[in-house]
Amino acid sequence: MAGVQSIAEAMKVVKEGMTAVSKIGKSESESTNRWIEELKRVLDEWRENLKSRS
Repeated sequence: MAGVQSIAEAMKVVKEGMTAVSKIGKSESESTNRWIEELKRVLDEWRENLKSRS
């Protein structure tokens, strides 16, 4: 998260990421679905960490 100036800015980046992930939806490919699930998990983790800091 280099270059992020504030918690609020970081939250915005995470929220945009989650929106993008939800737009991808389900793929035909099992490996892509696993990648999407992992990405969601990481974004959730970041969001929780940021909430606890603010």
